[in-house]
Amino acid sequence: MVKQTLIAFLIIPVYGFFVPIFGQEAVTIKLKNPSFEDYPSFSHTPERWLDCGFAGESAPDVQPSGAFGCTKPASNGKTYLGLVVRDNGHSEAVGQKLKKPLLKDIKYSFSIYACQSERYMSVSRLTGDSANYITPAIIKIWGGKSYCDKKQLLAQSQPIDFGDWKKLEFILSPKADYRFFMIEAHYIKVFKFVYNGNVLVDNASDIVPILDKN
Repeated sequence: MVKQTLIAFLIIPVYGFFVPIFGQEAVTIKLKNPSFEDYPSFSHTPERWLDCGFAGESAPDVQPSGAFGCTKPASNGKTYLGLVVRDNGHSEAVGQKLKKPLLKDIKYSFSIYACQSERYMSVSRLTGDSANYITPAIIKIWGGKSYCDKKQLLAQSQPIDFGDWKKLEFILSPKADYRFFMIEAHYIKVFKFVYNGNVLVDNASDIVPILDKN
């Protein structure tokens, strides 16, 4: 009996030592409000998402509110997210804290639906004149250590120059553990200047680990 107790005593500390080394298990991560559902309104970030844009600028929009001439029906549900890039170099983004972290060296699949509104009328930040924010932009996806942190660019899209909803698929490869996730509209580098543009985003998928079956 004494011998068995001694063996059990030795095993417990060893087991406890190895748990932190193995770390957390990669699991499917469900975003909060992945379809950006909320009441349609301009400068109103969808529920469960945080405005990660520039100070002094208006927040992203819940569309289709009719504001800026955006009336396109949603891809999923009733509403979606409207993001713009501006001719003063300020782009819009939203983020949230994940329920479970993205884990280092684990690959994940992720998809969203995106398109461009043919009309997104606002005011130029440079001239003060009316402008149609219609130049194509891209989507960047970031992982971070805090809200709105751009620690690692996990993926970016092709130019969103199409007017019908299209599913965009990505592979995310974190180089560290990230608990914060951000979706940003951004400029196309080939233009080599900042400009006014818009991106519509809807129906984000779960973030699913790609398991090595070998």
